[in-house]
Amino acid sequence: MLTPPATPSPGIWIASLRTNIALMIVFLGVILGVWCLAGMYISLARLAQVEPSGSMSVAIACSKAGGAWLFISACSGFYLTLVGFIESTDFPFTLPVGDLSRFWPEKKKKID
Repeated sequence: MLTPPATPSPGIWIASLRTNIALMIVFLGVILGVWCLAGMYISLARLAQVEPSGSMSVAIACSKAGGAWLFISACSGFYLTLVGFIESTDFPFTLPVGDLSRFWPEKKKKID
């Protein structure tokens, strides 16, 4: 029986809901991209062991989908890096990242 490899946890994407949209896209793209690539490898293993004369269309589709998700993730990560550089060098403008903190309640401060 084939078992999928260890992949990134969707929990990290849920944790990114408190930050911004760009970071959510990074984590969502990595999670979906790795799952698609895992599906490609499982499909190729199944072709090699169970169905040697089967079609590779599922593996090719999973490979393309995984590459697309990882490309989207990389573009969003590059954008976040650019935003960080612009903010750290005191440019006269800022780039939007889709702040989501306004949708969550403020953290309660502990009284010592």
